Amino acid sequence: MTKLVVLKLDGDLQQGVRVTLSIAHEGVSPHKEVTGNLPPIAPLQTTIDQWRWHYRSLGSSPRGIKAIKVTYEGSITQKYEDCKNSGKELQKRLNNWLLSESFRPIRESWLKELQEKELVRVLIRTSSQQLRQIPWHLWDLVEEYPNAELALSATDYQKTITAKTPTKRDQVKILAILGNSTGINIETDRKLLNSLPNADVTFLVQPQRHEINDSLWEKPWDILFFAGHSQTVGDSGRIYINENQESLTTDDLKYGLKKAKSNGLAVAIFNSCDGLGLGSELEALHISQIIVMREQVPDEVAQVFLKHFLVAYANDGKPLYQAVKEARLKLHGLEDKYPCASWLPVICQNAGTAPPHWLDLGRRPTEISPYRGLFAFREEDAQFFFGRESFTQMLIDAVQNQPLVAVIGSSGSGKSSVVFAGLVKRLRDTGNWHIVDFRPGSRPLFNLATALVDQQESHFMPFLNEVALSDPPLIRGDGEIGVGGMEDVASSHKIGISTTHHQKGSQILPPVLSRTERLREIRNLASDLGQCENGLRDVVDDILSVDPNQRLLLVADQFEELYTMSRDAQERKAFLDRLLEAISHCRNFTFVITLRADFLGQALSYRPFADALQYADLKLSPMTDEELQAVVEKPAALLGVTIEEGLVERILSTISVEPGNLPLLEFALTQLWAKQLHAQLTRAAYKEIGGVEAALAGYADEAYNQLNFEEKERAQRIFIQLVHPGEGAEDTRRVATRAEVGEENWDLVTRLANARLVVTGRDEKTGLDTVEVVHEALIRNWGQLHQWMQQDRDFRHWQESLRVAMRTWESSGNDEGALLRGKSLVDAEYWERQRFLELSTVERSFIGLSVEFRERESRKKKRRRQYTVLGLSVGLVVALSLAGVAGWQWQKASISEITTTSASSEALFTSNQELEGLTAAIRAGQQLKKLPWVDTDTQTTVANALQHLLYRT
Repeated sequence: MTKLVVLKLDGDLQQGVRVTLSIAHEGVSPHKEVTGNLPPIAPLQTTIDQWRWHYRSLGSSPRGIKAIKVTYEGSITQKYEDCKNSGKELQKRLNNWLLSESFRPIRESWLKELQEKELVRVLIRTSSQQLRQIPWHLWDLVEEYPNAELALSATDYQKTITAKTPTKRDQVKILAILGNSTGINIETDRKLLNSLPNADVTFLVQPQRHEINDSLWEKPWDILFFAGHSQTVGDSGRIYINENQESLTTDDLKYGLKKAKSNGLAVAIFNSCDGLGLGSELEALHISQIIVMREQVPDEVAQVFLKHFLVAYANDGKPLYQAVKEARLKLHGLEDKYPCASWLPVICQNAGTAPPHWLDLGRRPTEISPYRGLFAFREEDAQFFFGRESFTQMLIDAVQNQPLVAVIGSSGSGKSSVVFAGLVKRLRDTGNWHIVDFRPGSRPLFNLATALVDQQESHFMPFLNEVALSDPPLIRGDGEIGVGGMEDVASSHKIGISTTHHQKGSQILPPVLSRTERLREIRNLASDLGQCENGLRDVVDDILSVDPNQRLLLVADQFEELYTMSRDAQERKAFLDRLLEAISHCRNFTFVITLRADFLGQALSYRPFADALQYADLKLSPMTDEELQAVVEKPAALLGVTIEEGLVERILSTISVEPGNLPLLEFALTQLWAKQLHAQLTRAAYKEIGGVEAALAGYADEAYNQLNFEEKERAQRIFIQLVHPGEGAEDTRRVATRAEVGEENWDLVTRLANARLVVTGRDEKTGLDTVEVVHEALIRNWGQLHQWMQQDRDFRHWQESLRVAMRTWESSGNDEGALLRGKSLVDAEYWERQRFLELSTVERSFIGLSVEFRERESRKKKRRRQYTVLGLSVGLVVALSLAGVAGWQWQKASISEITTTSASSEALFTSNQELEGLTAAIRAGQQLKKLPWVDTDTQTTVANALQHLLYRT
């Protein structure tokens, strides 16, 4: 970093000088201030006068001192030696004075605070013309510090405070006044100025006073240059502007110079004699930097100094002070012919300004924004395109070596930007490429034909303009503008163009198409491309036949439109076939596409095109933090706008981990740019726009409100699928598949991706298309989405639990035991009825399988119950049958026993055992009563037996 050393000198050589030293980093308040004194030294003025007398005696013609050689007569040689010796005496006396004890604090502070290799600007600030005449560059400290250089500055100065605004660098505007050149050669000055890079030089040769004044008022200038004769009279400077000896002082041009200063004049160079008076007066007008010659300057010295200064300053980009010092020191090589030549160049500076670098010149106020918001960078935006330099070089190498290159990346990764602002810009700058670009759209063949026809017209337009300038235009009979002397001739069929040509003599001029003719040619070519094999191949060969050294680049941007917008499968196939034919057979032809990664599967669905894409793709990965930092900082720097400390880090901490981050970043920067203050992007402005979060939410509302009613309903269904409902925590973003948002909604997903509200991609593991919200901030800060989630939270909670159940079922190998059942299935049937459209086919299928399983299980249970009842019934019948047999047998036995007992009662009674016989008869009767059923014969037998015994008793 440059250090600024200011030596403020109050006094003179007769009374002594009070010195105040301050040291600071450039643009920062001084951190060191020391005072000292230099004692009176009147003899130093005598020494200066003696040196000036000896120097001026070498020749009196301004910028016309003749070269001195030691072979000249003795008097000239003596003058040379006298000048040289007086210079040595002056240097010695000056440094002895600067070694004074009272000046020691100044010297010691210099040595302590400044490192030998540091860049140092030294300002000698004084209002004393006597002190300004001292060659301060002879101070030993300045000579010992290789990167230190001095300038003269007044004690009083006015720092101009203007509101800083963005500025765009244009060519450096130089007003070069080539004045009275009697006896000198200023053609070398002209050639040196004309060789400057990125400079626009306006020469006023031997001008009149009003020409200079008018030029200062009319245009903005960065550098004012004068070469010719000039001198200082007293304290004033004067330039001689023409051979009529007309001269001007700075006071004569005061108002014009003030106007030039307000329009940006920063540097004035007077490559002429005796310019200290000019320097003082221009400094008073607040011109930032003035370079003059201390004394009369030989022509060769002026030319050599200008050459080395301009090379160091403009070509090598060195700071102005270092460029002056380098050029001044190189004049030592001429001091054998021109003594003290290295003493002559002097910088005079307004203390309130800093010297500009060459790249700081040429800046003009601009309303251009270097950020692109949600739009891609185009070729004309290339100067503001940063962060993709490495990929751009990879892309250039690929285009140079292969006929097909596919740039593949997620939405928002910057595919279009890197192709147009990177590749196309670089190739066009080489000058040997024809470049044609188009988007497939809904009519890919027609759009391709349109681009080719337009390319043919633009290719011939420069030649047509030249002819139009050389011949007066005539109105043809059909009302079209023609060229004088040209006649209609037979039509030709170049690249499918059948149109009228004109000729003058033997010169055939390019076609001039009316709007009707142009449309006809586009339709004809589109038809040929669709029906004729090798149709595009023929067109490419025809374009390149004009100049075999040229190459043709055909760019199809947003190639996914071939699948999203084109509904004609036959046209799509013909379009791809024509491209493949050209890729396979055309020399010096390259076809480049930009393709979203989520459409790669569709591009690969056509086998011939899939084969061509093998090893032909370049995948555009997310930017690194360093690349993102360049995206933020470098465009602003190009327009002279600074960024408040800490703001870049704050922005990148929000952006860097997000998908589709480039459009989001550019969008925030665009809004921030509109709120800059004094050419600075501030943290306060970033807070005012709400950071990335609020800026995005506002944009989301605007984009959503552009949808119709039906699309808004679909958008709601899409967005709630992209949010994972939090349970005791914030909602978070989730990646949804194409099936989850609905195949029927993917067209709207594509539109939302184009609007940068969502990011589409492709799951490399599953091959499924995916979509997610562009930024987590959208969930946190977009009120519309928050409202949707509040309404649908119960549904989304259930849906997420459903998906968990589905994953469990899938991981179990589709085991039926993992299907829904019970309350879970009842809930699923309820939500399916309520939100049928918001369930994917897979989810509905899973619920359907669970219902089928439940019904199968229900039917199985019913059949089991039926079988059980039947079994029980049969068992009961059998049991009852068995019981009946057993009962019958038991009853039969009981009856047999009763019969036997009854018969035995008769036998006992007959054998005079009356009581036993009666008891047996009674027992038989009692047993008979216990039986549920007894036949009539048994009942009669037992009853008769008992009656008979009772009767006999």
